[in-house]
Amino acid sequence: VTAQVWELALESCGHARRLVGVAALDAWLDLQDVAVAARHPDLGAPAFSRLLEIIVGRCEADETDVDEDAEDALMQFREAAADVLVATYFLLREAYVTGVAGALTRAFEAVARGELPA
Repeated sequence: VTAQVWELALESCGHARRLVGVAALDAWLDLQDVAVAARHPDLGAPAFSRLLEIIVGRCEADETDVDEDAEDALMQFREAAADVLVATYFLLREAYVTGVAGALTRAFEAVARGELPA
């Protein structure tokens, strides 16, 4: 059951409504109060790598926002993500930098092709 709850929290971070993601990010932030060694095995680096990918993707403004006030929801998501990203860095270290670099590379390549980053 624990793994299923955290899988739901992970998927909720990428929800189409960013305010749902804000609430889910709070759960990931609360998890930082639990020592890594005391966490469920599914809450290690692979889960945080997926979380990083979701957060980076949802921090981008896009034309498919479904929130009532899309700009406000984006800003709230970015603010909530900041502390989670710091915690994610300390868990992933090099993989964090690699993940962010990959996202930036894909975004720059999209812009070079005249597309919006995806």
